[in-house]
Amino acid sequence: PVFAEERGQMARFDSSQSFDICEAHPERELVGDSSRAGELVAPLAGREAKAIVHVKLSNKSYTLEAAECVAAKLRELESVVSVDVSDVIAGRPEAEALSVLSTLSSAFGSSRLTAVDVSDNALGQKGIDALLPLLEKQPLRSLRVCNNGMSAAAAEQLASLVAADSLEVLHYHNNMSGDGGALAVARIVDKARNLVDFRFSGTRAGRPGSLAVAKSLASLANLRALDLVDNVLGLEGGEALAAFLATATPPLTRLDVRDCALGDDGFAPLAAALPGVPLELLDVSGNDLSADSVKRLPETTLSRLHSLALEENELGSSGALALAALLAKARPARLAVLLASTNEIRSKAALALATVLKAACPSLATLHLDANCISSDAIDQLADILGDDIRLGPMDDNDADDDDDGDDDDDDLDDLVAATSHLDLATQGQGQGQAGGAPEPPK
Repeated sequence: PVFAEERGQMARFDSSQSFDICEAHPERELVGDSSRAGELVAPLAGREAKAIVHVKLSNKSYTLEAAECVAAKLRELESVVSVDVSDVIAGRPEAEALSVLSTLSSAFGSSRLTAVDVSDNALGQKGIDALLPLLEKQPLRSLRVCNNGMSAAAAEQLASLVAADSLEVLHYHNNMSGDGGALAVARIVDKARNLVDFRFSGTRAGRPGSLAVAKSLASLANLRALDLVDNVLGLEGGEALAAFLATATPPLTRLDVRDCALGDDGFAPLAAALPGVPLELLDVSGNDLSADSVKRLPETTLSRLHSLALEENELGSSGALALAALLAKARPARLAVLLASTNEIRSKAALALATVLKAACPSLATLHLDANCISSDAIDQLADILGDDIRLGPMDDNDADDDDDGDDDDDDLDDLVAATSHLDLATQGQGQGQAGGAPEPPK
């Protein structure tokens, strides 16, 4: 996914302001007694209590004895505003795990917290109860609840505790709360008018819950990053996103709607709302999009993008050629990543696309075209066209048997010739014209 490198990152703090057990001791381990726990918190001795604002206890599994030792030392800290207790109870029995969460959380009972990460801990309603000191009545600006196995009831409880009006970052990912959980998160978002970064993905939400979340975005005028991966949006969801973009006019730079069942019908209204959005990263992979959807991509949007992901769709050669024509017109100076694997693209179209990318996209560094219908000869030609500056991803899964040189892409190739007549295209690759000209239709 385009946003993989962005996910899960909390605000960075200077080392003088941070106490990070995970960074100092990166190996996973069971902290089984107060002796080992004392070793882990020993660096706090002699440090100015008021100087530490961020505490991270992740990547360890604590027994109750160890947690009590750690918590006793943490209570001495006076200025903590950011707490990361992700992944601290792995493998512990339920009763002990709940006690550990409660003990660690209670260490910050008098703190005024603005950022909390409770990810990678198995949380039901009892787990949320154990975390009350971190959640209830805290002026949180950032909350991450990812990979917690949250049920709908736990999500409802979370929604009843969180003071949403101060939230700027909300990540709720890889839970199993279904439509009930989606409705609860939608109620949080309805009140979180200051959100700048919202992730709601992989929660088993169906159409009702997915639509509720999409419609809850309506007033988020400050949103910069939106991740809705693995929701069920369809036409109505596409319309809801389009309405949000048109009315709230957010400064959105990252949009990830991978695997959202948009289809061409759902993508059409969304695409129509994109021209005024300052997107830098766009992922519409896995949405059953055809060449018709590619043709709806606004040139103004393409001209701004740094990363574009179109994987696992049904673009075909026509879609690849349509994309090439649009890129030739937009000439996106900052486009660095293009992902177009698994799209039934054949050799001629792949070569034409690569030629345009080389000429029109000077910042392109990565191109993925695997799992298409590209012959081994064409793969060699792609490497020649792209040269050393553009990395061609793995091409092991291309099915050359489905590469039919007789496919009827001539009309699309004619359009590409017209669109690229102004470009100084390379001569390398099958079916390419002379330097300074456009690609010639295959004979």
